[in-house]
Amino acid sequence: PISGDTDSAQRTAAATDTHIYTFFTGSEWSGPGKDHTGHFDFSKTEESFREILKTDPNALFHLRIQLEMSGRSNEYNGPPWWQSTYPDECEITSEGRQVEQSYASTVWREEAKEFLRAYIAHLDRIGIAEKVTAYHVCAGQSTEWTKWSSSGRRACGDYSPPMKRHFRDWLRRTYGDDVDRLRKTWNNVKVTFETAEVPSPEEQLGAKLYSFRDPKTERNVSDYYTCLAELCADLNIDFCRTAKEACGGISMAGTSYGYTLTCSYNQGFYGEGPVTVSSEFSHNQRGGHMGLARV
Repeated sequence: PISGDTDSAQRTAAATDTHIYTFFTGSEWSGPGKDHTGHFDFSKTEESFREILKTDPNALFHLRIQLEMSGRSNEYNGPPWWQSTYPDECEITSEGRQVEQSYASTVWREEAKEFLRAYIAHLDRIGIAEKVTAYHVCAGQSTEWTKWSSSGRRACGDYSPPMKRHFRDWLRRTYGDDVDRLRKTWNNVKVTFETAEVPSPEEQLGAKLYSFRDPKTERNVSDYYTCLAELCADLNIDFCRTAKEACGGISMAGTSYGYTLTCSYNQGFYGEGPVTVSSEFSHNQRGGHMGLARV
């Protein structure tokens, strides 16, 4: 672990013969600045690695690369620059708040992969890539693919245009573009692939029996959660594949995903009031971590 105390790190490495350092990166995806017009700035990247290597020449690196667009600001653009640049690509919560990027944003997805390629190429140019043991791709405010803004509290998501499009496309594929089959399964004679909506917060928080959903009356909710889980799983696969290809296979690529039990905390955990049955058991599904089998 890196705390900035290089003397302590040196003593720990010497005492334990452990030379793998892990720390967060990804802040280089900072938007246009005074000295560059692109979205990536690698001007200070080398400095942090060289400081560690000066203390421990045998250092290896496990890099946690944050791809969530929270906290992204710079002096040139101000905060939050990505949300200001791509307002239509951001998640909208049930409270009407625009937060970070939607997981369904293809703009974010493609730019994240572009960043991974550029970052790893830069590490190769400065002679660091061969010292990287693993690229750990992260998203969600927790860096563990959990959006607290729409899955850890009362607010739900994702009501953004990208997610609506993604969910409707997913329904078309899942139901073979057969609207009669969709209506029968959802027990809704009026729904179409053009009008299907992300479930309301009341529906998302209102499981009838713990985390179990009634397939006769709540299929729209379970379909949305399945769609979200598959999307999160596919993003993890896509980002890990991108990192693996960019480094030529010399480093591992992984993620923090599949928290099927540890995501069972509820909004009471955050001190937002008394725990209720309706919200206590919904986080697993709202978090998007149920796609573990797909990974």
